Amino acid sequence: MARTALVVVLALGYGLCAAALGLGTRVGLGTVSMTFLNRQLEALASREGTDFSPLRSAWEAGADVWILPFAGVGITWLHASGTTLGREPKAQAASALGIEGRIATPGSLFGWPLSVGVAIGGYLVTASGLVTGTGLAVGGEIGVEWRFLTWGPIQGAASLRWRYLPANSLYDERGEVNTRGQPGADFSGLCLGISVGWR
Repeated sequence: MARTALVVVLALGYGLCAAALGLGTRVGLGTVSMTFLNRQLEALASREGTDFSPLRSAWEAGADVWILPFAGVGITWLHASGTTLGREPKAQAASALGIEGRIATPGSLFGWPLSVGVAIGGYLVTASGLVTGTGLAVGGEIGVEWRFLTWGPIQGAASLRWRYLPANSLYDERGEVNTRGQPGADFSGLCLGISVGWR
């Protein structure tokens, strides 16, 4: 069964790439809103009489396949981490892995090498450390991209995006984690990114 699933995924990936009008990769760094997880770090640091480094930013890596001039599919990975700063540091990390539908205006905007893009997708979110759990989230982003390099079919661009991605519930082996009315992990925030692609 697992072998059949792998063959299907590889076949679909090959088919998408073969039919693609463009391929791209991207990296970025953005802010996050990890209120619940940061409060757990803060409470532990307070009990230990020490300070803590909160989860305030997340690294992003992704890849896109453009099957139309204005539409494609992307895979995105996000990761944020924090820790207490005592003699025996306790870490807290959160990650998200998602697949998204992406739409972007092709060409230029008002004569400038700009495009506006929107993405919506589903994500698997995991937390590890003081709080451990897994959850599902639906989120998206909107942003603007400035192409600073065009060399034949190769394009380089910088982007500014706003992402909305709260994972409202996390589950561990005992059931749902009590997040006290807050999202269990929240990757919402602004993101600056760089992308290189072939279009």
